[in-house]
Amino acid sequence: MNADLKNRTLINEAVVKKSMTRALHGQRINLFCDALLAIGYSIFCMIVYGLHFPDFLSIISVLLLVLGIAIAIRGMTLPHKMARLTMRRVQEQYQADSYEVAFTFSDEAIQMQSSVQAKSYLIFYDSIKKILLCDDLIVLKSKTKLLYSVDRNRFENGDEGDFRLLMNKKCPKAVPREYRC
Repeated sequence: MNADLKNRTLINEAVVKKSMTRALHGQRINLFCDALLAIGYSIFCMIVYGLHFPDFLSIISVLLLVLGIAIAIRGMTLPHKMARLTMRRVQEQYQADSYEVAFTFSDEAIQMQSSVQAKSYLIFYDSIKKILLCDDLIVLKSKTKLLYSVDRNRFENGDEGDFRLLMNKKCPKAVPREYRC
């Protein structure tokens, strides 16, 4: 790789939703397990204890059932709500429904330039905690839990293979196990 690896990514609500869905995968699984536990315990209480203490435990069982359903709904809608909130903030702050981010991956750091901001930012490789892969996105998750979406198909001066080599060299712990060298 002679020149710096570059990437241009169009950020819109669909891209943000996809990034959020991937980044929140573990939390969503925890929410679904909690919901399943609450619903299961509710049904167990209705069947086993409902016969002996019909008034008190039937109320508790119904409340647990409602809580379990609410937690499941929260798990299903969380990425969509987060994406809408993020894009509303972008719309309010920059009056844009979408914007383009240009990443330049050099040996020292990643330079990020947004089409809605004049200032460019440096992202140091040691601040990247995890690299998450989607169908057509690579999501860089920082230690401060910021998400940077990179389009897998829009690399310049190289390709995704060059990106993986660079990430293996600069932040190997962040690279998914199956792509580590």
